[in-house]
Amino acid sequence: KSIPCHAGPYRGYLRYHLALKVPRKNPPSLRIKDQWYVWQEGKAILFDDTHYHEVVNRADDDRVVLVVDVLRPLPPVAYFVNRLIARGPARYVYAKGIMRMSRLVSRLHKQFPSST
Repeated sequence: KSIPCHAGPYRGYLRYHLALKVPRKNPPSLRIKDQWYVWQEGKAILFDDTHYHEVVNRADDDRVVLVVDVLRPLPPVAYFVNRLIARGPARYVYAKGIMRMSRLVSRLHKQFPSST
C-alpha cells in the first residue's frame, strides 16, 4: 500500500512514474522532498529519486504505476561516463536497493496484514 520515505542511491537517473490505475476514492499521493503530488490516471511525473520521497496510499483499491528509470540528460562527456557507470556499478547499487526495499515492504505486510 504505502512505501516508506527513502532516497535512490544514484543521481545518473531520473525516475518516471506513469499512473495507469489509481483509486478514485482517496487516491494515493507521492511526496518528493516537501512537495506533494496526487496521482491521476494517465498523468506522469519525472523526478530525481535521490531526493527523499514516499508514497502514501490509504485506499483499499489497487494502484498501478509504470516506473521507468531514464538516463539523466548531461553534456556529451558526462553523459558517456554516466552510461558507463549505469551499465556497471549503478546496476549493482540499484539491485541492492530494490532487494532492501522488497524486504522492507515484505516485513511491513507481515506486520500489518491486509484484511482482504
